[in-house]
Amino acid sequence: MKCGEWGIGGLLCAVCVVVFSWQSALAEDQSQKLDEVVVSATRSEIAAGDAPQNVSVLSSREIMDSPFDRVEDIVRQEAGIYNFRHFGLQTNGIVSPLNMRGVGQNRVLILVDGVPQNDNFNNAIAWVAWGHIPKEAIERIEIVRGPTSALYGSEGLGGVIHIITKNPQKDREASIRGEAGTADTYKGAGFYSQKFKNFGALLAAGYEESDGFYMTDNPQSYN
Repeated sequence: MKCGEWGIGGLLCAVCVVVFSWQSALAEDQSQKLDEVVVSATRSEIAAGDAPQNVSVLSSREIMDSPFDRVEDIVRQEAGIYNFRHFGLQTNGIVSPLNMRGVGQNRVLILVDGVPQNDNFNNAIAWVAWGHIPKEAIERIEIVRGPTSALYGSEGLGGVIHIITKNPQKDREASIRGEAGTADTYKGAGFYSQKFKNFGALLAAGYEESDGFYMTDNPQSYN
């Protein structure tokens, strides 16, 4: 009887050791993945968890798995971000500004590889041509919520959205897509990337055309 009890106890201990070892390895693997994430939108490469502001990073996989093709629609799924589109003769149907935590239009800076994309329409609304940025070419999107005026001036008062494009990889990548919709809206995007022996090439292009005019009494639409 004593031998039997000892054998069962030893088996239970062995199972516990295996479970604890697996959990420890999983926790270590997760911590290593978190340490690999850096945020360049703060102009310093640090882990997202160490950034002074509220930061979120969308990976290439998350971007491609999104049901949306337009980068604007992908970004506005994140907490605290929304956009609105004006309807009328003096508006542009293919561009729209973003608001972040109630601060927006010309106070949320949009960067692509460090280059500002905001077009200050009438010095009031910072339009961004989202259709010119194919999601296939994006490596990650870094979203920094909160004031960054010390780094980028008044345009970064609400926050920064930094879109970082891919580097050419050894395996060739290529894609093309097209869409058509109401209000004479047409969209298209193409992407090609390949790394050769001494150099690499990445080509990405987007096209979007729309009348942008709706017969409606509501002057703007929020998303």
